[in-house]
Amino acid sequence: MLPLADSTNLAFHADWSRSSRFFTSPVRYVTVISNGVVTPRPNYNAGATLNRVNFRFAWRDVPIGPTKAEFALYVQNAFNHLDRGYAFAAGNGLSAAQQAAQSVVNLLPPRVFGAEVRLQF
Repeated sequence: MLPLADSTNLAFHADWSRSSRFFTSPVRYVTVISNGVVTPRPNYNAGATLNRVNFRFAWRDVPIGPTKAEFALYVQNAFNHLDRGYAFAAGNGLSAAQQAAQSVVNLLPPRVFGAEVRLQF
């Protein structure tokens, strides 16, 4: 926090969160059916990772009448990194038409810009 000449302060916050690849599905083997022959083979669903950088800049303790306010600007996922929230196996691994299990993946939000106003009373 950086105090200004009056009673207000400037604050800057940055954070980075990173996780290595992790597997969110218990499916380790996918059964392949070829010409009626069932052959298990090892196959892994894609792992989910996380790599996020966020920033927040705030002007704090701004007097407004009998109360104080804070004005802030922020950006989440500053580098617009595409992350999977989670993945899990779905579908039929024993289907001749679709031999491999399907993975349902939900993506985390893209870059987000925002502003906040807080009043203390």
